[in-house]
Amino acid sequence: MTNVAKLARCVDRMGRDDLKLPTISDSRRDSESSPEDETDHVVKLKGRYGVVRQLVYYSSGVGAQSSLSIDSQFAGLTGKGVTANILNAYCFICNNFNFASTLDEIVLVGFSRGAFTVRCLANFISKVGLLRRQGLPFLRPLFRLWKRGETTKLNQMADVLTSLHLEGVKIEILAEWDTVSAMGLPLGFWKRELSSVQDDLNKVLEAVKNAFLAFALDEKRPRFKPMLWMNAPKAGTIVKQCAFIGCHSDIGGGEPRCWALYSVTSMDDI
Repeated sequence: MTNVAKLARCVDRMGRDDLKLPTISDSRRDSESSPEDETDHVVKLKGRYGVVRQLVYYSSGVGAQSSLSIDSQFAGLTGKGVTANILNAYCFICNNFNFASTLDEIVLVGFSRGAFTVRCLANFISKVGLLRRQGLPFLRPLFRLWKRGETTKLNQMADVLTSLHLEGVKIEILAEWDTVSAMGLPLGFWKRELSSVQDDLNKVLEAVKNAFLAFALDEKRPRFKPMLWMNAPKAGTIVKQCAFIGCHSDIGGGEPRCWALYSVTSMDDI
């Protein structure tokens, strides 16, 4: 069972209320693992923040629906379906975010291709903000402009939609486990589609307040090469990247010493 799946289940058991909004995206999910394991760090996270009501969106990720299906294997090899995952998560946030409140927080967490998905989502939110419900029909054209790297046109369209979206939205936490590109292969179509924003995805943008990345030190397979953040953090932004002994799957598993989860649980001490 992956760390992200554990986190999703733990947060989901907290209940739902007006204080929101962690968005959970993962590249796989172990439905047979017991959600009642009281020994992992996610349970400690629950105990520490049990008074905070959170609303959870969990995406099983690219190619995770059924490992035996042809469609799933194709998605896993090419990254097909990433756009839908990003847009679905974005719509969930827009439909549930309390635009009139200063209490709602956005927390994005993902492992592997799921981490790539939430990184794209964070980048898109940083550029566009959040659309109000009546502005969601404009989501796809905005996303196309973002994906093509057409910043000028994107800003112009966002300016026209001033009354339909909220600018300056902050992402409280962006936590990633061993982020890899969504296609997992160097020739996937997703890499070609994102060539215009490739460099931008290696940056932590100002909208992200706290960014954590855990990556595998001993992973040598090219398809699992981690996507590290290359820019210096802006003032007021906390960025931590840590390498851990082990391969790709070791970073995503429920090991007892989970640094990324510890970073999230210690946020009120920062």
